[in-house]
Amino acid sequence: MFPVIEDERFEPFELNELFDYNRYVVRKFFEDCNTARDVADKVIIAVQYPFYLGQPDDQHKWNHYHGKWCRTIKDDYWQLNSETALFLIGDCEDSSTLAVGGMRLKGVSSDDVFEAFGVVKDANGNILGGHGWLYARDKSFDTDRFVLVESTLDTPPSQYPEVGSTLDDLKKPFRYENIIYEPEWLFNDVQFIDVSSTSIKRMILKRKRFTENREKYEAIAKAWKVNTKPLRYFRSKLAKLRDRL
Repeated sequence: MFPVIEDERFEPFELNELFDYNRYVVRKFFEDCNTARDVADKVIIAVQYPFYLGQPDDQHKWNHYHGKWCRTIKDDYWQLNSETALFLIGDCEDSSTLAVGGMRLKGVSSDDVFEAFGVVKDANGNILGGHGWLYARDKSFDTDRFVLVESTLDTPPSQYPEVGSTLDDLKKPFRYENIIYEPEWLFNDVQFIDVSSTSIKRMILKRKRFTENREKYEAIAKAWKVNTKPLRYFRSKLAKLRDRL
């Protein structure tokens, strides 16, 4: 059973509805991809990061229903696969869910690819921020084990790190170099797994509290030895001032 999310789009939705990968715009986006590795690499290359007033976030305001109703999404907006594929802009959960949808489109089993929502921690266990990433298992990654795909990288890595061979492996915190990926949800269009002992509402509140920040992306870049998109983007004077605060 999928949770109903209340505040991350303009109307409540079930979490699996994010994966509308059979729509034309998504199929068109992935038409030159043959494998799961192709999908991961393309999302990293093609999807840019939102950057509003120096903040790597994706607040949205939309005059919905032809002007009859206007609602502002004040926090994080979770995009459908089709929205990310159309606009080629999305933050960590948007780009990683698009990669999951692309892999499902290319025939990867729902047992072999999962979106992960959770937190990234430093080596001492301090939370750096809420985050989204994915786990995938496919021979195109040159292993029979699950790998972790970090979709916010500026360029695809030469190799994706192996995490484990079973679903239970994915439920555990995974240390990669100087950071720890700790999932709280694992899901795709077919399966939803609540990994944490916290409630869904508490999970959402936690993600809002630990919002986007430079420290998180500097730690990710250091671990992967590849720059991340938020760090590459043009930084306005307001953004530079914000970083000094």
